[in-house]
Amino acid sequence: MNSFSNRKKKKLLSNNKYLKLKLSNQLMLSAVETVSWTEKYRPLTLEAVIGHNDEVKEIRDFLENNQIDNWLLEGEPGSGKTTLAMIIATMFLDRQEIESEDIMFASIDFGLGKTIHKFNASKDRKLETIRDQIGEIVTDVGKKAIVLDEADMMTYAAQNAMRGMMESAILNQKMFILTCNHIDQIEDAIKSRCRILHINRLSDPEIGQGLLRILEAEEITFELDADTKTFLTSLIKSCEGDMRKAVQHLQRACVSGTMNVENYFFDVTIHQENSKKFNVLLDKVVSGGDWLGVDEQLTKMMFEDKKRLNPYQAVRDTKAWLIKRLTEGDISEVQYLLSLSAIKECDYRLTRSTTKYIQLEGMLGELRLIYGGYQNQIIEEEETDEDDVK
Repeated sequence: MNSFSNRKKKKLLSNNKYLKLKLSNQLMLSAVETVSWTEKYRPLTLEAVIGHNDEVKEIRDFLENNQIDNWLLEGEPGSGKTTLAMIIATMFLDRQEIESEDIMFASIDFGLGKTIHKFNASKDRKLETIRDQIGEIVTDVGKKAIVLDEADMMTYAAQNAMRGMMESAILNQKMFILTCNHIDQIEDAIKSRCRILHINRLSDPEIGQGLLRILEAEEITFELDADTKTFLTSLIKSCEGDMRKAVQHLQRACVSGTMNVENYFFDVTIHQENSKKFNVLLDKVVSGGDWLGVDEQLTKMMFEDKKRLNPYQAVRDTKAWLIKRLTEGDISEVQYLLSLSAIKECDYRLTRSTTKYIQLEGMLGELRLIYGGYQNQIIEEEETDEDDVK
């Protein structure tokens, strides 16, 4: 009896690639003591998605009508692009959902030729990857979903090669699903072949809703006292709509099975403290203060402080600071628009893996030229020259 059962199991495994992959995945995950909550509680169906109501409706209406097209999802990190991309891929392959432990793997085989192939385009960004690996998938038999995460990091040659594949893919029951942080880095020819969805970050109430779901599912014990309320409020606001970051902070605070507010309070509020320091630095920049002092303070915040300044956060803080100054009438619209150009250039260069300190320093330098004493000094010198001529 045991011999027959073993033979039956072996035959089942040999004929079911999806089952083999699932068993392999489970063995790999069993070696991990603590599963990341960001993966454990990643939504696997449209019904489980928090927020994004318009985008969810568009996806459902399109796919439930058995339409097929390529997709491009763009938005900031942590907004839910990859989650929605995997749900689109699953629905396209006529599956209800995939297992949470499968979403991190590069290939998910459902059998009958239905497969999700997932690529991190920031790593698999070369022409060879598109031409060889993805080219083979497109010409393969069966219904395939090709998910390209961070497609804006792909080279021009790779995007150009993919353009031709996307045209024939739809006719051959293949769907490309791309995600990107910066849509301006995607070639126009690629964009024209996709349905484009802009994925906004979640609101604070939506982040709170997601965190409460996790606390209930994990049966975390906590008292909703003043300290806990302050902790949760600070956590939610510090993440600025980034659900992934919020869940990571929450898991660290609850590692013992109870919410340990004291040990992690500083972690979730540190970005707010850095924001205050950086705003003071911006005030010094535009007021024409000592530039060497500004440079020294930036160096300290980025390299010496225990909790170092996040350059991406600094760019967002600069934008918020500018809006506040414009609203209060401290700066003109012309100055604001000139500043946006400096911010945009810095934001772009930060994503290109350049030296982040130099990029922030350059942005502050441009702001100094726009708001600092140099322009007034130039005007005064010109007026003095005119008086001398007279």
